Amino acid sequence: MNKKAFTLALLAASTLPAHADNFAATPGTGITFAAKSIGGVLYPWVLNANGTGTEIFTSSNPGVVSFPSAQPVTNATASLFLATVSNATASLFNATVANATASLFNATVSNATGSLLNATITGSVTVGNATVLGQATSTGSSPVVLSSNQAVGDPCMFQPKINAAISSSLGSIAAVAGVSAKKVYICSLALISNNTANVSVIEGSTTTCSAGGVAIIGSVTAASGMALAPNGGLTLGSGAGTVAQSGGAANSVCVLQNTTALIAGNISYVQQ
Repeated sequence: MNKKAFTLALLAASTLPAHADNFAATPGTGITFAAKSIGGVLYPWVLNANGTGTEIFTSSNPGVVSFPSAQPVTNATASLFLATVSNATASLFNATVANATASLFNATVSNATGSLLNATITGSVTVGNATVLGQATSTGSSPVVLSSNQAVGDPCMFQPKINAAISSSLGSIAAVAGVSAKKVYICSLALISNNTANVSVIEGSTTTCSAGGVAIIGSVTAASGMALAPNGGLTLGSGAGTVAQSGGAANSVCVLQNTTALIAGNISYVQQ
């Protein structure tokens, strides 16, 4: 045996056996094997592929995991759906969920289609501070309701207003009749006189304010009221807020003038 042959025999005797798994394969089944390197150990190469053999779950060819349409979810843990879901399709959560814990659906869902949460939930589910906005009809909306002890700053802003027409040449023109235990909040006032006149708005305990008269706008002295020129007048307020109010509950409100000019116009008010 020459030196070269001896060296080859020595190398062959010292080579360690290859460590490889044993794989059962049936000829023709299409199992693919690949080598890590030339002469290396063969291993099975499992491909996630679609029905045509194209590899999926790659950046250029994503895959989809499908469940049966009636697949139930039971004994779900708190953070099962703790996720942000965008562009969800109609039946994403079309499932029966049983024994759900408090934060099962603690999720942010955007661009959801109609039946995204078309689900039947049984068991104990806690939903905190949920608010539904933007309903198409008033019956489907959540109106803002003030509590009984909620203070409202201006009655003319929130309450329905009453309109009273004025047209008279009397010295004291009854505008608003008093109502027991209620004050008068004037929301707007418009007056025009066909002649020179001094006018005021006053309140009193009688219909024509002849008793207990107190000035609301102007003076209880007729000649000391606001001066109007012939065919001139005044306007106060737009109805959105109170421009004047009576001081006494149940008092009437009148327009007082110092002549017999024809005073015409209207007053809008709230009594409460």
